[in-house]
Amino acid sequence: MHQRLWRLLGDCERLARDETAALTHRNFPVLIKTQQVKAALLADLASEATLLHASANSPARARLEKLLDCNRRNSSLLAGMMESARAERRNLRSGLNQLRSLRASYRSRDQSSRPALLAHV
Repeated sequence: MHQRLWRLLGDCERLARDETAALTHRNFPVLIKTQQVKAALLADLASEATLLHASANSPARARLEKLLDCNRRNSSLLAGMMESARAERRNLRSGLNQLRSLRASYRSRDQSSRPALLAHV
């Protein structure tokens, strides 16, 4: 039982590092793969960790705390990326609206004034 806990804990730590690297480098295909594995792995780890009844001073407890800290940092990193993407989307929408208003302005000029300009040439 303890060997399985240590293996699962190591797998979760590796996965958390992979997730951090994928977030940092904005490697979304790798991030999606880590998320596909993460839920099942964490569920297995949780069931093993509760069987262990780790004390506050145990090495497993310390590693679990580090793993949770890493997950919190990854969550914060993802939240920042999402807010940045939302701000970028707002800016793009604003720019698109401005371009659309210019397009309408040019379209009306092209259609109405072109024959008059060509008549003088």
